[in-house]
Amino acid sequence: MPDTYLKALESLGLPAQACLAFEDSPSGLLAGQSANMAVIILRSMYFWNGNFEGTLEVLNELTELGSDRASTICAMAETGGEDQW
Repeated sequence: MPDTYLKALESLGLPAQACLAFEDSPSGLLAGQSANMAVIILRSMYFWNGNFEGTLEVLNELTELGSDRASTICAMAETGGEDQW
């Protein structure tokens, strides 16, 4: 399930901890988590009320992610494990 993320990480030569996955579904969340990446959910009309437990952040729309909030999210992702988000 995380094959696409793992391939991208390998191609970029980056560790999962240096990246964020943006997803819109519970299965996408699972794929990102399975690749050991922090995941940000952007709600879609199909999974608006989905179970997104364990995600770094859930956004209703991308415009909620201003530069200040993006910096905070990146800092959270850099500092540690899932228990911090």
